[in-house]
Amino acid sequence: MHWPAGIGDPTLIGWLTVAVYAGAALACALTARAAKPILAATKLYCRHDRVFWLVATVIFVFFGVNKQLDLQSLFTELARKVAYEHHWYDERRYYQKIFIEVLLGAAILTGLALIWGFRRSRAPVKIAIAGLACTGAFVVLRAASFHHVDLLLGGRLAGVRWNFILEVTGPAIVATAALVHRALDEGHGP
Repeated sequence: MHWPAGIGDPTLIGWLTVAVYAGAALACALTARAAKPILAATKLYCRHDRVFWLVATVIFVFFGVNKQLDLQSLFTELARKVAYEHHWYDERRYYQKIFIEVLLGAAILTGLALIWGFRRSRAPVKIAIAGLACTGAFVVLRAASFHHVDLLLGGRLAGVRWNFILEVTGPAIVATAALVHRALDEGHGP
């Protein structure tokens, strides 16, 4: 198995992406810490919001670590090894398709569950859910890694690769929503 343990993307853009993930995680953590109910009746939703921001923190810490450890390549290598050992490597496209469909289905169901579960939360939480959906869509897009997808992600807009633009959009949306949520909480003390 060939998976070099080390920095997966030592480029400036790679580290900038890690910084965006770290910034999103920090914004979410600070928002979770500062979450306050506006009215006594909203304490339950405050707890839900706090849990949401904590989970978002963990998600973005994971993505930041994954960006540099390249854990998805380790997963790919392990899957390739299993495919060879169980003699279905020649049919891998079929299994890749199933994997992508399951991943996409899980992402959609998770998104719908979040929308339903946080339907009474304030707008910043709902916007953050959209940002997490963007992040999930990017993960599914990268996992697909079909040739035409790789061509799109390698393309550039104003000199910046689409891969970078699409990867940081979700965390940027979530970080912005977290900061707005925190500002709303600071403006409405207990």
